[in-house]
Amino acid sequence: MLLLAATATFGALPTPAAADSGEASAAQRRSCGTISSTSIYPRARIVAIRHVGCRKARRIAKRYDARGRQSPNWSCGLARDRPRLFSCGSGGRRGDLRRFPRALESIGVRNAAGAEAQAARCSSVSYGRRTYVLFHRRISCTSARRKVRHVHSHKRLRGWRCSSGSGFRTGGFCQRGRKSFGWHPGD
Repeated sequence: MLLLAATATFGALPTPAAADSGEASAAQRRSCGTISSTSIYPRARIVAIRHVGCRKARRIAKRYDARGRQSPNWSCGLARDRPRLFSCGSGGRRGDLRRFPRALESIGVRNAAGAEAQAARCSSVSYGRRTYVLFHRRISCTSARRKVRHVHSHKRLRGWRCSSGSGFRTGGFCQRGRKSFGWHPGD
């Protein structure tokens, strides 16, 4: 009788492999440090979601953040939910990039002085039949709005360093010294 009760008790316990499977996905997700960002955030924290090393995750994120170029066999896309900036994935065909077999994401980080808080928010800017949230720093809202429309049409702005992962179709960021402005789809 005692043997039967012990067998029933051990049969009800999860096996070590089953118990580890839920923890494995959480353990695979790890922070890989920060990089300089060209978005409205001065820094971006890189998170390796699954099956990508930190060194490679940082290299892929830097390339996409700075130049808008995707690494071979990787797909990247801008995020709509702030402070997440973008996600990249590899090994999948469609759907959420964060669910691909190899995945990473970039999350905007404020510096100690609260750099994002220093950026003033304009109501919005519209182009290409869409409306975007507009942020500006040390430049007027009217001037920032005019420059966003120029960048969207001409893909560059003389004297300014501009970047976007989507060719300025879904947002971007431009900087000239301490002046900057950026835009993204509404939250």
